[in-house]
Amino acid sequence: MRSYRPLFPVSLLLMFLLAACRESTDLIPPPQEKIDETILGALRYLDDMQIRDRAGKNSCLNDTSEGEGCINDTQTLPGVSPLPIPNTPTVQNREGEWASFIYHLPGSVGKLGLSRPRTQDSALIVSAFITYPLFLFSKEDEENRDLPIDTMLDLSIRNLKGFRRGKGYNFWPQREDLPIPQIVSPYNIDMPAVDRMLQQYLGNPDDPLYKTLFGEKIIAQLHGWIVRCMQSPRNREGVYALFNIPNDADDLSMATAIFGLYAKRNDLENTFVETDILTNVSLFLDTNRTKEDGRDSFKGKNSGAFLTWQKDENEPIFDHPESGVIPLAVNNVDAVVNANVLFSLALNNLTQTKGFRESVTLLANLIESGAWPKAALYYPQRMMFPYAVTRAWRDGGIHSPGMRIAMRRLMTDLLQEQKLDDPTKPHYGRFDGGIDRSRDLPTALGCIALLNMGEAIASEANLLKRYRQGIDACIASLVRFREPVARHDRQTSDTTDASLPIYRWQEGIFFSPSVSELVQWHSRPLTAAMVVEALAKYRLNYHKNESTILQTPKLSIQMLVKEHKR
Repeated sequence: MRSYRPLFPVSLLLMFLLAACRESTDLIPPPQEKIDETILGALRYLDDMQIRDRAGKNSCLNDTSEGEGCINDTQTLPGVSPLPIPNTPTVQNREGEWASFIYHLPGSVGKLGLSRPRTQDSALIVSAFITYPLFLFSKEDEENRDLPIDTMLDLSIRNLKGFRRGKGYNFWPQREDLPIPQIVSPYNIDMPAVDRMLQQYLGNPDDPLYKTLFGEKIIAQLHGWIVRCMQSPRNREGVYALFNIPNDADDLSMATAIFGLYAKRNDLENTFVETDILTNVSLFLDTNRTKEDGRDSFKGKNSGAFLTWQKDENEPIFDHPESGVIPLAVNNVDAVVNANVLFSLALNNLTQTKGFRESVTLLANLIESGAWPKAALYYPQRMMFPYAVTRAWRDGGIHSPGMRIAMRRLMTDLLQEQKLDDPTKPHYGRFDGGIDRSRDLPTALGCIALLNMGEAIASEANLLKRYRQGIDACIASLVRFREPVARHDRQTSDTTDASLPIYRWQEGIFFSPSVSELVQWHSRPLTAAMVVEALAKYRLNYHKNESTILQTPKLSIQMLVKEHKR
């Protein structure tokens, strides 16, 4: 009987196969099955972390404070600290949202060798951004769902509707449990403790403790405003005036954009979107103003762009507390806010709204002049402007020759900034987050911006080869740095296939007040949502075609799961 020898040892074959399986996530670009698996894992994380009313008391990270309540295991305040930041024994949250955290004094605590104190928060803008990528997925058969996209959407819409205040939407919810009616306020900040802290400060503002904690820059910016709020006889709200902000164009635009997409997905009546409220942004424009913030000098004079706060800045500051108090008593122009307003107006076919063309011109000029990195007062995350403006251009459908030219310049800037020197290094494919030194959030946002601009823009800019390399690199980075985690709560989506993975990523700096050294907002679910948007748009060939969020074919969860099981 004739025997045959293998052409090479079996052990070498096994080693080859193991190596290929072990590090297939590092391939550039990653194989489709790895991208699909990562999308499913990120969606499952969002499903697991959406706050719902679960049986029993669970973590406030994903169990609502309503019903039986939740367990506060989210505070990270030091046991003994000179920081005058109040701790709260309980946490309030909202069903349908995803948790975000306010990090206090991020610039000071590291110098003092302290852990970063944080407070769980409920903010419309965070949940709106997280909700948006879910519209890239198709409606599923109710009897055979592997991931409840529509359940997540339904709960999120109900939560976002709860931020309605008068004729607009607010960053924080209107509080009915406070002694002053119709004001907004964060849930988990102990206002009496803040009041005591500020009174102590005003009694001895030269105490070196405050300079150590806040720094001279923050004190210089806020001292006069604190005095004005805390010592004015016209302020009937006391310390609450510091938090009772007016409705704003940013939250209004993002809420109505989400409502518009939801209405189209579910064939609802046009009245669901409240377009009459959205057009109120035209009542507050940067024209013929007697006041100037100063920090938005990039806009020039009479830009005609949209102002942030939806309140007349010339009214007496503390009159009409039910409509809020403009921080520092002056309105301003923010480039990301304007991009979000343009996005919602275009998405809802309201491009004839007064201020629309002027805002388009301003944003295009900011890109062409290279001034955009310093044009976002409330978004210290450097990649937020490229994300927001390309979303407005692509998914909103802004048809402007000037903006198309600006897209070529923006693509050139981003590709020059992207790190592509060594594929073996952890920074390969990354984008710079500016003040945010995290890895994953700026990379996801920069990647989406490139996908939104597409190969047509790359060809016009003579950057097609470099563009394709950049897309593959950032997609590979997002897949490479996924972090497997266990299901946070055993009650999450009983219909979800237990064999599906769960992945999360680093949190990053998403939002801040105009004084970013004071507080910053972070959210792990938000990073996961941005990764979902990047990978889903890549799978939908955003970079190769002209589709938009309204026109593109949707990804099917059932198809992704079926391929995963194969």
